[in-house]
Amino acid sequence: DALLASPRLGCINLHASLLPALRGAAPIQRALMEGCAETGLSIQKMVAELDAGPIIAQQVVKIHEDDDALSLSNHLSVLGAEMIVDVIGDIESSGMIEGEQQDEKLVTYAPKVKKEEGRIAWELGSIEIMFRLRGLTPWPGLFMTIGTKRVRVVRAEPLSSGEAQNIKALEEAPPGTVSALMKKRGPVIRTGDGHLLITRLQSEGKSVMEGEVFLRGARLEVGQALEK
Repeated sequence: DALLASPRLGCINLHASLLPALRGAAPIQRALMEGCAETGLSIQKMVAELDAGPIIAQQVVKIHEDDDALSLSNHLSVLGAEMIVDVIGDIESSGMIEGEQQDEKLVTYAPKVKKEEGRIAWELGSIEIMFRLRGLTPWPGLFMTIGTKRVRVVRAEPLSSGEAQNIKALEEAPPGTVSALMKKRGPVIRTGDGHLLITRLQSEGKSVMEGEVFLRGARLEVGQALEK
Protein backbone atom coordinates (compact mmCIF):
# COMPACT_ATOMS: atom_id res chain seq x y z
CA ASP A 1 0.00 0.00 0.00
CA ALA A 2 2.82 2.39 0.84
CA LEU A 3 4.47 1.81 -2.53
CA LEU A 4 1.24 2.32 -4.46
CA ALA A 5 0.55 5.52 -2.55
CA SER A 6 4.02 7.01 -3.00
CA PRO A 7 3.49 8.58 -6.49
CA ARG A 8 1.27 11.67 -6.34
CA LEU A 9 -1.23 10.30 -8.88
CA GLY A 10 -0.75 6.59 -8.19
CA CYS A 11 0.65 3.73 -10.27
CA ILE A 12 -0.51 2.31 -13.61
CA ASN A 13 0.02 -1.13 -15.13
CA LEU A 14 -0.21 -2.64 -18.61
CA HIS A 15 -1.82 -6.11 -18.61
CA ALA A 16 -2.11 -8.45 -21.60
CA SER A 17 -5.80 -9.31 -21.44
CA LEU A 18 -9.20 -7.66 -21.50
CA LEU A 19 -9.68 -7.28 -17.77
CA PRO A 20 -11.43 -8.48 -15.70
CA ALA A 21 -10.80 -11.61 -17.80
CA LEU A 22 -7.53 -13.50 -17.25
CA ARG A 23 -6.08 -11.73 -14.25
CA GLY A 24 -2.71 -13.11 -13.26
CA ALA A 25 0.70 -14.20 -14.50
CA ALA A 26 -0.01 -15.93 -17.84
CA PRO A 27 -2.84 -14.17 -19.71
CA ILE A 28 -1.30 -14.68 -23.16
CA GLN A 29 -0.70 -18.41 -22.74
CA ARG A 30 -4.10 -19.01 -21.13
CA ALA A 31 -5.98 -17.13 -23.84
CA LEU A 32 -4.43 -19.44 -26.44
CA MET A 33 -4.89 -22.58 -24.36
CA GLU A 34 -8.57 -21.73 -23.88
CA GLY A 35 -9.06 -21.23 -27.61
CA CYS A 36 -10.07 -17.57 -27.35
CA ALA A 37 -10.76 -15.83 -30.67
CA GLU A 38 -9.56 -12.51 -29.27
CA THR A 39 -7.73 -11.02 -26.33
CA GLY A 40 -6.36 -7.56 -25.76
CA LEU A 41 -4.58 -5.05 -23.59
CA SER A 42 -5.73 -3.23 -20.48
CA ILE A 43 -4.12 -0.31 -18.70
CA GLN A 44 -5.29 -0.08 -15.12
CA LYS A 45 -4.66 2.01 -12.04
CA MET A 46 -2.91 -0.36 -9.67
CA VAL A 47 -4.44 -1.44 -6.38
CA ALA A 48 -3.24 -3.92 -3.76
CA GLU A 49 -5.38 -6.74 -5.20
CA LEU A 50 -4.14 -8.69 -8.24
CA ASP A 51 -4.98 -6.89 -11.52
CA ALA A 52 -8.15 -5.49 -9.96
CA GLY A 53 -7.72 -1.75 -10.43
CA PRO A 54 -9.93 0.64 -12.40
CA ILE A 55 -9.49 0.30 -16.15
CA ILE A 56 -8.07 3.40 -17.86
CA ALA A 57 -7.87 2.12 -21.44
CA GLN A 58 -8.37 -1.11 -23.38
CA GLN A 59 -7.71 -2.43 -26.87
CA VAL A 60 -9.17 -5.60 -28.40
CA VAL A 61 -6.74 -7.79 -30.37
CA LYS A 62 -7.72 -10.66 -32.68
CA ILE A 63 -5.93 -13.97 -32.18
CA HIS A 64 -4.87 -15.48 -35.50
CA GLU A 65 -4.95 -19.22 -36.19
CA ASP A 66 -1.15 -19.39 -36.49
CA ASP A 67 -0.45 -17.39 -33.32
CA ASP A 68 1.52 -18.97 -30.51
CA ALA A 69 2.54 -17.45 -27.18
CA LEU A 70 5.67 -15.88 -28.67
CA SER A 71 4.07 -14.27 -31.72
CA LEU A 72 1.08 -13.00 -29.75
CA SER A 73 3.35 -11.63 -27.02
CA ASN A 74 5.44 -9.77 -29.60
CA HIS A 75 2.34 -8.28 -31.22
CA LEU A 76 0.88 -7.17 -27.89
CA SER A 77 4.22 -5.67 -26.85
CA VAL A 78 4.24 -3.30 -29.81
CA LEU A 79 0.62 -2.26 -29.32
CA GLY A 80 1.09 -1.93 -25.57
CA ALA A 81 4.06 0.40 -25.97
CA GLU A 82 1.94 2.72 -28.11
CA MET A 83 -0.98 2.55 -25.67
CA ILE A 84 1.08 3.35 -22.58
CA VAL A 85 2.65 6.42 -24.19
CA ASP A 86 -0.81 7.75 -25.12
CA VAL A 87 -2.20 7.11 -21.64
CA ILE A 88 0.75 8.79 -19.92
CA GLY A 89 0.24 11.78 -22.20
CA ASP A 90 -3.43 11.99 -21.20
CA ILE A 91 -2.53 11.76 -17.50
CA GLU A 92 0.03 14.54 -17.87
CA SER A 93 -2.54 16.73 -19.62
CA SER A 94 -5.39 16.13 -17.16
CA GLY A 95 -3.35 15.85 -13.97
CA MET A 96 -5.35 12.82 -12.83
CA ILE A 97 -5.84 9.09 -13.40
CA GLU A 98 -9.42 8.18 -14.20
CA GLY A 99 -10.70 4.67 -14.76
CA GLU A 100 -13.77 2.45 -14.71
CA GLN A 101 -14.21 -0.11 -11.96
CA GLN A 102 -13.99 -3.75 -13.06
CA ASP A 103 -17.06 -6.00 -12.92
CA GLU A 104 -16.16 -8.62 -10.31
CA LYS A 105 -18.79 -10.99 -11.72
CA LEU A 106 -16.73 -11.34 -14.91
CA VAL A 107 -13.39 -12.12 -13.26
CA THR A 108 -11.35 -15.09 -14.53
CA TYR A 109 -7.75 -15.98 -13.75
CA ALA A 110 -4.61 -16.93 -15.70
CA PRO A 111 -2.30 -18.72 -13.26
CA LYS A 112 1.40 -19.14 -13.96
CA VAL A 113 2.19 -21.92 -16.44
CA LYS A 114 3.94 -24.94 -14.92
CA LYS A 115 6.42 -27.07 -16.85
CA GLU A 116 4.41 -30.27 -16.42
CA GLU A 117 1.44 -28.69 -18.20
CA GLY A 118 3.39 -29.37 -21.38
CA ARG A 119 2.89 -33.14 -21.04
CA ILE A 120 0.24 -34.11 -23.59
CA ALA A 121 -3.06 -35.36 -22.17
CA TRP A 122 -4.14 -37.51 -25.10
CA GLU A 123 -7.64 -37.95 -23.69
CA LEU A 124 -8.33 -34.35 -24.68
CA GLY A 125 -9.82 -33.61 -28.08
CA SER A 126 -7.52 -32.88 -31.02
CA ILE A 127 -8.48 -29.19 -31.15
CA GLU A 128 -7.91 -28.80 -27.40
CA ILE A 129 -4.44 -30.29 -27.78
CA MET A 130 -3.73 -27.85 -30.62
CA PHE A 131 -4.80 -24.94 -28.38
CA ARG A 132 -2.34 -26.15 -25.75
CA LEU A 133 0.41 -26.51 -28.35
CA ARG A 134 0.00 -22.87 -29.35
CA GLY A 135 -0.26 -21.59 -25.79
CA LEU A 136 2.75 -23.54 -24.54
CA THR A 137 5.07 -22.58 -27.42
CA PRO A 138 7.90 -21.72 -26.93
CA TRP A 139 7.84 -22.65 -23.22
CA PRO A 140 7.52 -25.23 -21.80
CA GLY A 141 6.57 -26.81 -25.12
CA LEU A 142 4.14 -29.66 -25.68
CA PHE A 143 5.79 -33.02 -25.16
CA MET A 144 5.25 -36.77 -24.94
CA THR A 145 7.42 -39.71 -23.97
CA ILE A 146 8.38 -42.36 -26.52
CA GLY A 147 10.22 -45.20 -24.85
CA THR A 148 12.51 -43.43 -22.40
CA LYS A 149 12.93 -40.19 -24.32
CA ARG A 150 10.95 -36.99 -24.11
CA VAL A 151 9.85 -35.78 -27.53
CA ARG A 152 8.56 -32.25 -28.12
CA VAL A 153 5.77 -31.69 -30.60
CA VAL A 154 6.65 -28.64 -32.69
CA ARG A 155 3.90 -28.81 -35.31
CA ALA A 156 0.77 -30.92 -35.64
CA GLU A 157 -2.63 -30.98 -37.31
CA PRO A 158 -5.91 -32.75 -36.55
CA LEU A 159 -7.10 -35.25 -39.13
CA SER A 160 -10.67 -35.17 -40.37
CA SER A 161 -12.70 -38.37 -40.11
CA GLY A 162 -12.35 -38.81 -43.87
CA GLU A 163 -8.57 -38.46 -43.74
CA ALA A 164 -8.38 -40.94 -40.87
CA GLN A 165 -10.44 -43.46 -42.84
CA ASN A 166 -8.29 -43.04 -45.94
CA ILE A 167 -5.12 -43.99 -44.05
CA LYS A 168 -6.98 -46.70 -42.10
CA ALA A 169 -6.13 -45.19 -38.73
CA LEU A 170 -7.08 -47.31 -35.73
CA GLU A 171 -10.45 -46.17 -34.40
CA GLU A 172 -10.93 -48.43 -31.38
CA ALA A 173 -7.55 -47.70 -29.84
CA PRO A 174 -7.40 -45.73 -26.58
CA PRO A 175 -6.05 -42.17 -26.54
CA GLY A 176 -2.26 -42.06 -26.70
CA THR A 177 -1.98 -44.95 -29.14
CA VAL A 178 -0.09 -44.73 -32.43
CA SER A 179 -3.04 -45.11 -34.81
CA ALA A 180 -1.16 -44.79 -38.12
CA LEU A 181 2.24 -44.02 -39.64
CA MET A 182 2.14 -41.66 -42.62
CA LYS A 183 5.52 -42.27 -44.28
CA LYS A 184 5.72 -38.88 -45.99
CA ARG A 185 4.14 -36.92 -43.12
CA GLY A 186 4.73 -38.33 -39.65
CA PRO A 187 3.15 -40.38 -36.83
CA VAL A 188 -0.58 -40.23 -36.13
CA ILE A 189 -1.74 -40.47 -32.50
CA ARG A 190 -5.24 -41.27 -31.25
CA THR A 191 -6.78 -38.47 -29.19
CA GLY A 192 -9.94 -38.26 -27.13
CA ASP A 193 -12.07 -37.53 -30.18
CA GLY A 194 -9.98 -38.32 -33.25
CA HIS A 195 -6.43 -38.38 -34.55
CA LEU A 196 -3.53 -35.94 -34.49
CA LEU A 197 -0.85 -35.98 -37.19
CA ILE A 198 2.53 -34.80 -35.89
CA THR A 199 4.53 -33.22 -38.70
CA ARG A 200 7.48 -31.73 -36.82
CA LEU A 201 9.15 -33.01 -33.66
CA GLN A 202 12.25 -32.65 -31.53
CA SER A 203 13.70 -35.63 -29.69
CA GLU A 204 15.53 -34.96 -26.45
CA GLY A 205 19.06 -33.75 -27.22
CA LYS A 206 18.47 -33.47 -30.96
CA SER A 207 17.50 -30.82 -33.50
CA VAL A 208 13.97 -30.25 -34.74
CA MET A 209 13.08 -32.64 -37.56
CA GLU A 210 10.22 -33.23 -39.95
CA GLY A 211 7.81 -36.03 -39.10
CA GLU A 212 8.84 -38.20 -42.03
CA VAL A 213 12.52 -37.96 -41.00
CA PHE A 214 11.59 -38.83 -37.42
CA LEU A 215 9.82 -42.00 -38.57
CA ARG A 216 12.96 -43.30 -40.28
CA GLY A 217 14.81 -43.57 -36.99
CA ALA A 218 11.98 -44.06 -34.53
CA ARG A 219 10.85 -47.51 -33.46
CA LEU A 220 7.15 -46.86 -33.69
CA GLU A 221 4.47 -49.36 -34.58
CA VAL A 222 0.76 -48.99 -35.23
CA GLY A 223 -1.06 -49.94 -32.02
CA GLN A 224 1.85 -48.93 -29.80
CA ALA A 225 0.78 -47.10 -26.64
CA LEU A 226 2.81 -44.03 -25.77
CA GLU A 227 3.82 -43.35 -22.19
CA LYS A 228 2.23 -40.28 -20.63
